[in-house]
Amino acid sequence: LTDAESATVHIATGEQPSTRVVSICSRSSLRPLGLPKDFLHRWMDHSHIHPELYDLVLSFGWKPKNCDAGAGGMSIKRSASGIVPDTQYLITFPEAVQSLTTPWTMRQVGVYHQYIPHDEQDSRSLWVFFHAKPNSQIQDNLECSIKGHNSVLQIHVLVLSMHLKSWRWYLDSLNTDFEKIVDIAVTIDFTEQNAYQTGSELLQKLQHFEDIILPLVPRLRSTLTTVATLCRLKCLIPDSQLGSYEDQAIYMDETDSFRTQIQGYIDSTELMKKRSQRILDILTAGLNLQNQKKGLGFSNVMVSLAKDTVEDSATVRVVTIVTLIYLPASFVSSLLGTNLFVFQTTDGSGFQASEQFWIFVVISVPLTMLTVGSWFFYTKRRATMSRRKVQNVSQDDLERA
Repeated sequence: LTDAESATVHIATGEQPSTRVVSICSRSSLRPLGLPKDFLHRWMDHSHIHPELYDLVLSFGWKPKNCDAGAGGMSIKRSASGIVPDTQYLITFPEAVQSLTTPWTMRQVGVYHQYIPHDEQDSRSLWVFFHAKPNSQIQDNLECSIKGHNSVLQIHVLVLSMHLKSWRWYLDSLNTDFEKIVDIAVTIDFTEQNAYQTGSELLQKLQHFEDIILPLVPRLRSTLTTVATLCRLKCLIPDSQLGSYEDQAIYMDETDSFRTQIQGYIDSTELMKKRSQRILDILTAGLNLQNQKKGLGFSNVMVSLAKDTVEDSATVRVVTIVTLIYLPASFVSSLLGTNLFVFQTTDGSGFQASEQFWIFVVISVPLTMLTVGSWFFYTKRRATMSRRKVQNVSQDDLERA
């Protein structure tokens, strides 16, 4: 059924089997379920489904959300007579996909079960499964399982067994990628030229790895809570729904096995998380040392430039002082030594300036301007060369680092 109206008519007017399975899936694994609100209300009212089912429906978004990583553990709602009418839980599991960038992705399956007792010969069960994509593997297996027997416990075991087995290979894949990072991180030599770039890339990979692994433990603990509740569920289900004694023994063995597996997955994930944090600390310390080394190199360059500046300033100061001492006398002697001034004329008069004194002014003023301009140009050029020298020295230090 692909539309809400036909689904509503089928549920309301169709045959009422002893066990009904409603399988709801998204059109795409990257889209929400898209259930119309009116259909959901009518269906839940008709089937007397507990409102807590909304929690399962809202859990299916664009992808499993990290903020809900610890949610989804099995919940049980009892009726006044002590019967178990509603059981629901959410299982998040890894699934292998055909992709070069992300070979694994996280999926989730929502399970809801309602037991409606009438008498020992006539009881009904309603199963609702929410899938992230059409044609999921569990749907075919559920059809075969329900046709073979109606044991409630065995169906729960089937759901868990199908989604727990992929965790082992997912964690193994994560560990393989992590060991590649560790092999490079523990052998990196931070004295080499490209060590800083390599360390920065490894740091980004480790941070991405931690983003992946951090939500795994809450998800596994949520599944572990579901398994623990399943053990308690056996005491709450009527004997007519428990199956044979052999089925009950298999159920207890399976749940014990599930708890052992999940606890092992949690321990493995915790170990990888601790190791990644240690490697992250090592890389961070190494990169900090590299930054300190670069800072020390810059400081040495600045000290050298400051020393050269002080020496140049001392030399210029001495030359300037000497020049200032001799410049007035030199200027006066040079000026009076020219033919522009006559101290004793032929007619016996005193000091006299030449009529061609304007020539001296015309030549000396432009020459002075040329001299000042040359000094200004030389000063600017020297400042530019000093800045280039600082940049070249800094670039050489970066390449050596």
